[in-house]
Parts: sequence; structure tokens; C-alpha cells
Amino acid sequence: FKDVLAIDNKYHKARYNIGLCHIEFEDYDKALAVGEKLIELDPDYAKGYLLVAVVYNKLEDAYNENKYLRIARRLDPSLKKL
Repeated sequence: FKDVLAIDNKYHKARYNIGLCHIEFEDYDKALAVGEKLIELDPDYAKGYLLVAVVYNKLEDAYNENKYLRIARRLDPSLKKL
């Protein structure tokens, strides 16, 4: 994924997958940083907010989890089933 980002720094799917890897390895600080970068690069990219919501879920921060999940669902109604 990092090779793809070296070519195109704004390729959201690669950055999102890097964030998922950080979550899988329980490196929540890095995953949160990736999610925040996604939101910074494209505030309309729902999966950026979803990634941040998942991190807050893992950190047992229901307030922020719900806050970011609501934004993700507003941007992408197909996420309402989550």
C-alpha cells in the first residue's frame, strides 16, 4: 500500500487499508492518524470517518464512535446497515 501512496499520495483506498492494518495490529494511535489524514485530504470520503469510528469503538469511546459513524452514514447512506 505504501508503494501506491508513493505514486499517488491521495489514493484513499490504499490509505484506508493501511488504517485497517493498524487496527488489526492494535496500533490505534496510528490508525487514528490515518483516519484523520483521510478526512483532511477528502472531507467527503465516508470511509475516513468510518475508520475513525472503528478506532474509537476499539478504544471504547462510544461518544466519538457515534459522532464519526453518524458523519460516515450521512456521507454514504449504504453504511446505515452497520
